[in-house]
Amino acid sequence: MLTLYAHCLKQLGQNNDYVRVILKILAKKAAESVGRCSCHKKSVSNEQGTSSAQIPSDSDRTHMTGTTELAADLLPYSAELQHEISVPMDRYFSNVLVNQQLRHYEDKDGFQLQLSFRCLLEESIPIQNARIKISGTLDGQPREIWLESDGPLTLKPGLVRIWVGSNVGGFCLKS
Repeated sequence: MLTLYAHCLKQLGQNNDYVRVILKILAKKAAESVGRCSCHKKSVSNEQGTSSAQIPSDSDRTHMTGTTELAADLLPYSAELQHEISVPMDRYFSNVLVNQQLRHYEDKDGFQLQLSFRCLLEESIPIQNARIKISGTLDGQPREIWLESDGPLTLKPGLVRIWVGSNVGGFCLKS
């Protein structure tokens, strides 16, 4: 039903609502993939009666084909938005970790951190860049540093590791 609604919004040129609905659909599909386990797969037995392969069930096949077109539409339509749309990362990714081991640039001031997470989406999605914010207080004053990837990335299903960096020097992370 949501996919039909998204299609109608696209036809009506309602880009802001269209992007919001696509993000909702992708979040629902990501949540479904977390809940799905190998017990939902059908097993194929060979002549000796042992299981030889896992074949996706019909419901899995429907799930895999439903969002590919919508995900491909996301970037072009999001570029035309009048206002930025923020969504929590945990809707689409799990096991988010920021490695606290700094890697300093050799040719310029600044540092990088490695960000790793599990992408719950079942299709690859191109993104313009990845950004994280580190915030804290220093001498009672709130401080924040933004780290960003060097350029466009393609997020693929499964474990993803990317480097994000900042040109701010002299930053120290404490455990």
